[in-house]
Amino acid sequence: MAKSIMGRVTPDAVRLAWNASTCTYGPPLSVQVSAATRFIKGPLPLPWLQRAAALPGKAFHVAVGLWYVSGLCRSDTFSFKRSVAADFGVSPDATYDALTNLEAAGLVSVARHRGRSPTVTILKAAVPNDRAAA
Repeated sequence: MAKSIMGRVTPDAVRLAWNASTCTYGPPLSVQVSAATRFIKGPLPLPWLQRAAALPGKAFHVAVGLWYVSGLCRSDTFSFKRSVAADFGVSPDATYDALTNLEAAGLVSVARHRGRSPTVTILKAAVPNDRAAA
């Protein structure tokens, strides 16, 4: 139960956890997942990753983080949190630059909102499928 002072809930009394199944924050789950059991859900299109790897800066790090969140949310469109980029060793400024570079390369679409996390859509059709060409 949250602690309250004179009927108000104190900020330190409320802790929210990321719920991967609903892609929202909510009450913490009783079972915590260790870092060793986390994974990136595939398949990942290799041509898409190769184009991201050719971009400057931390674009590839952010690209891997995008695919990680996409797998958690089971969606190509999601809110990309600053904490996810930090987990991949990317600063907020480098994240902004990387998203700009990925967007310029046509790999993602980014909707930026002042004071909120950007909404990212992974554009899988941006890279042609090698099997379809064969």
